[in-house]
Amino acid sequence: MVAITYTGTGPSTHFAGTVEVVDQNQAGNYSVIRFWTQAWNGPAGNTSSFYGGYGYQLVTSDEWGIGKMKEGNPFLPSGYAQNALRWSEYQDHVVYHDANGYLGPMEIRMTISGSHSFTGYTTLWIDRIPKKPPATSPIAVDQATTTSLRYRFSGNGDNGSPIILWRAQADDDPNFGSPITMTDPYTGTYVFTGLNPGTTYNFRSRGENAVGNGPWSSVLTGTTLPSIPPTFSVAPSLSGQSAVITFSPPGGVTGVTEYNYEYRTVAGPGSSTAGSTVTTTANVTGLTPGTMYEYRGNAEIGGYTSPWSNWYPTTQPNPNTNPGDYFAGSTLDTTDTDYAWTGTAGSSTSTATLKNVTGWRTFAQGNATSGGTGTIAQVTGGYVGTYAARITFNTDATAAGFIAGVDVTGAGVVTAASTYHGSMYVRLPGRTQRLEGGIAWYNASNTLISISWSGVASVVTASPTDWTRITVSAVAPALSVKAAPVVRDTSGTSWSLWLGGDVMLMDAAMLTLASLFPYFDGDFSDTELYLYTWDSTPNASVSARYTNSTVYVDPLLDPDCPPVPSPPLPPTIASDCIEEVGVWRRYAVQVPETEVELWSSTLPTLMLTTGSVAERQVRIRYFPNPDGVAPELVDTSVWDAELILTYIPPSTEITLDGVVQRVRASVSGGSPIMANHLLYGTNGVPATWPELRCGIGYVITLDVPTDAPSGNLGTRVLVTSRM
Repeated sequence: MVAITYTGTGPSTHFAGTVEVVDQNQAGNYSVIRFWTQAWNGPAGNTSSFYGGYGYQLVTSDEWGIGKMKEGNPFLPSGYAQNALRWSEYQDHVVYHDANGYLGPMEIRMTISGSHSFTGYTTLWIDRIPKKPPATSPIAVDQATTTSLRYRFSGNGDNGSPIILWRAQADDDPNFGSPITMTDPYTGTYVFTGLNPGTTYNFRSRGENAVGNGPWSSVLTGTTLPSIPPTFSVAPSLSGQSAVITFSPPGGVTGVTEYNYEYRTVAGPGSSTAGSTVTTTANVTGLTPGTMYEYRGNAEIGGYTSPWSNWYPTTQPNPNTNPGDYFAGSTLDTTDTDYAWTGTAGSSTSTATLKNVTGWRTFAQGNATSGGTGTIAQVTGGYVGTYAARITFNTDATAAGFIAGVDVTGAGVVTAASTYHGSMYVRLPGRTQRLEGGIAWYNASNTLISISWSGVASVVTASPTDWTRITVSAVAPALSVKAAPVVRDTSGTSWSLWLGGDVMLMDAAMLTLASLFPYFDGDFSDTELYLYTWDSTPNASVSARYTNSTVYVDPLLDPDCPPVPSPPLPPTIASDCIEEVGVWRRYAVQVPETEVELWSSTLPTLMLTTGSVAERQVRIRYFPNPDGVAPELVDTSVWDAELILTYIPPSTEITLDGVVQRVRASVSGGSPIMANHLLYGTNGVPATWPELRCGIGYVITLDVPTDAPSGNLGTRVLVTSRM
């Protein structure tokens, strides 16, 4: 309350102007101001003291334009005793505060006019209306462990009412659906415990005073440390005497201050050697070439140490290991190793190198997604033959998706929009992996169009001897002219990263046109309708399906006296020149039924030409085509005849004359020479020349290895009627 007083004479009167705050409303953010006008008779007055003219007493605030005025005529009537109260009147006014609860000072003025003339001033200070605390300011989320995080913030005042409580919350839900809440009246630092490892949490805070809770602060996030070890790879040096360990933070977190590692020989394992590094790499020296070591590591993050990883084995290279008997660079090559001098024969170092494989994807063609380094080589011990392709990982992969299998140089010819079955046999000598089959499609420019994956993964278990067949079926996309079977590792149950030292062997990659029946491999069980068989060596020759004919049972068969056995067949001549081809390319020539005599024989003559590359093991088959369907739809389970040309030189035209049953060849445009010695029948027996009969169409197929490029072999056919 503030008051202005004035005492005047003639007549003697005591005036008072009073202003006070009588109420404050928190919700409405306003104050109620009361203005009083008061006057007493005296001092030194009497009942006859009066002023008969007009006058007024005004109490006002110019800032707000409000006040109370007492006026009259007569202004001061007689009849009031000494010190008697002439009047005392008030008027209330509402004044609003600003958003922060403040109201500036009010200048109060009392003015008297009439019998007295007076103006006095004073100032009224109005208390601030308290508000809820303002939002706090987050500072940081730090000091992470696997189960705790520290959150710090600062307050920004109390808005006129002392802080009763600070409150902080943490939740892995950004909407704070089920927060962990901590309170304290003094501090702005909280350590939240009992959190989940490797989890991102959201943090916020606010203050509370007598008015209520302030707004929540903006949100800061922090992530607890994962309760897992770091990942790492080991890259042995070419000398085999050292290795580099490369670490990655556990769970991708930052702030690793040091990596610790241990290594030991697998044969021990005995005691281990320990080390540490403040960078992401460590160089381990003093290793023994040809020895397998195993490594493990952990990470220090601030004051926290992660768990140890599992032990991971890696074999050191042994460049001086003798691959067998002593060799000089002139030693003859073996089936899986090439020997050579690095420079002048007898005057330089000698090398022993695993044979490269042709027609298979290189390691670099397969690791675009998976990472890691490695090699592919030809090794002995295939699924169906002497050799297999072996993938070896030198360093760890970093993700799933390593692709292995046949590349475009070994791809088979396909037709767009047709369905194909692909398969490949794989063996994992030392580990289990989850693998999925696919078919890679290529256009006429040998450019990869896409890869069709089966969508069904097989878990291949570790085995030193057992092979597992990985299959896929898919439709060739538009523009496809070639296709190759492939496999890849895919995430899921039983999958894990390829590690340095891991090995996968591959063999028997096959691609089959799915025109008349699903893929089969000759090992299928026979049914009432069909018989399944290999043409020759099981798993190393063409498989075929035959219609199962009803077996005739002689009702007169004497059970006590069986028939005399048939005499033995004459011996056949077989040649070692015939090789089974695992991956081949097919050419086809169609002979329409209009070219085949109904009542006599029609003799086909084939003319084959080669480009700049030789063709080997050209397998020619003659298939009946009574329905006149396209070549890819012909039933290839039964053929009328089979001829095999073991070799056609480059730039050669060779003629298989079915009329005189002779083979002639013209090499590089030279005169024709006899070439019957190059022609064989099935499995290397002497050739039997075909005859086309019964007025039906035929399809002649020519299957060749993929060593030569597509289009290297040209074909023509002439037919001659035998009357």
